[in-house]
Amino acid sequence: MKKNDVDHLNRTIEELTRTIEDLRELADDADSSRRRDAHFAYLAAVLQEFRDMKERKVAKKETKEMIKISGVENGELLRQPIRKIIAATSKIDEKAASNMTRALRYGYRKKWTDVARELRKNGGIAGCAKKYSELKRTQKRKK
Repeated sequence: MKKNDVDHLNRTIEELTRTIEDLRELADDADSSRRRDAHFAYLAAVLQEFRDMKERKVAKKETKEMIKISGVENGELLRQPIRKIIAATSKIDEKAASNMTRALRYGYRKKWTDVARELRKNGGIAGCAKKYSELKRTQKRKK
């Protein structure tokens, strides 16, 4: 696939803005809820968005654009596309965002289809984040 072939897969600023707004609405609903699993729907949407971007091979480019649109302070310093999506679409603190990123990276690696069920099964956001860290650690030892 040539570079020109990929250009038509990119979304417009308006489409990205709409995506940001939709994800922000889910994040705001989760923030206002007192349920323990309130963020699961938001995380499922973030993971699906990331998968779509990866499939179109535009994750880095579009998440960078999402950061610009959202006006995230120091957003250019964020490295992971999933973390950029979370930063652009929620008001979650750094530690929670880091845990969510690691949990979703774990889910991406494990090819989850039902994010909420898998999060519950693996000990929630913190449990999945821990499993991702352990997975990364084990892979480093094998090298």
